[in-house]
Amino acid sequence: MVRSKRRIAIIIALLLGTGVAAFLGSWRLQRGPLIRHHWCGPLHYRDCMVLVVGGEFLMGAQATDPDAPGYDPDAEPDEAPPHRVTVDPFYMDVAQVTAEAFDDCVRAGGCRAEDAHPGGGYFNFRVPERRSHWMNGVTWRGAADFCAWSGGRLPTEAEWEFAARGAAGQRFSWGDEVPDCDDRNRAAPHEGCPSDGTRATGVNPVYSPAGVVEMSGGVWEWVSDWYAEDWYARSPDHNPTGPEEGTRRVQRGGSWQSDGYQEMRGAYRASLEPDSDFADVGFRCARTPTEADGAGLFEEGPPRYPQ
Repeated sequence: MVRSKRRIAIIIALLLGTGVAAFLGSWRLQRGPLIRHHWCGPLHYRDCMVLVVGGEFLMGAQATDPDAPGYDPDAEPDEAPPHRVTVDPFYMDVAQVTAEAFDDCVRAGGCRAEDAHPGGGYFNFRVPERRSHWMNGVTWRGAADFCAWSGGRLPTEAEWEFAARGAAGQRFSWGDEVPDCDDRNRAAPHEGCPSDGTRATGVNPVYSPAGVVEMSGGVWEWVSDWYAEDWYARSPDHNPTGPEEGTRRVQRGGSWQSDGYQEMRGAYRASLEPDSDFADVGFRCARTPTEADGAGLFEEGPPRYPQ
């Protein structure tokens, strides 16, 4: 009798273990193959960062030759030529930075209030009921200052595209399917769809291959690079950081105010003068791994926020 009970207990344990393993395997597939580790900030409104393991991918797109690599009928001229790029591992915010987080940076002296458009209308800075919404109406300097204050930096254009499209080079952060007005989980309203303004950061449950959310259709995201229309014809193939100078900075991802799905493609490039502070422009941060991160985890306490 005792042996029978033990045998039953072992079988149940094995079944439970199999179920847990299957669940975890499914979860990892949903999150994407590029994700390896999470680290969550100590502040309640902050999401986590993920370690994007890096690798090689085909950056950019072209609309001239259906039989050539990187073909996309919606590609713009500045997305060409498609070219092989390798990026090293990097950390990236799972979700876009919130208005509350940016306000904390201003109060701590790490950011300037003048780099944020005053709240009101669609602008979220210091609007109490929208503290958990995307930080929008922020200049490039404001975004860069926040990332530096919080222990990171803005992602490069190549890192952003790799996190959005993955090694397979999918068209959108969620895959190749074009969104429609009913698909609010994949992208915010666009192309004549009803629009009711911004929303809380990180509520979109659809992940990119790197385990990052809202890389399309939230707010345009500042990246670190200067913009040049012909940059892809002369870009290095390892950790490109953009031209050394310019007059505009790159944004990626499209926004809830985008005119069409084309702007939400992972290869689409936009640019603005660095002091622009539009209601559909925000950002997320990245971070270069250090020896203190050990096997990919933050092991020496919270490094992103000064006490």
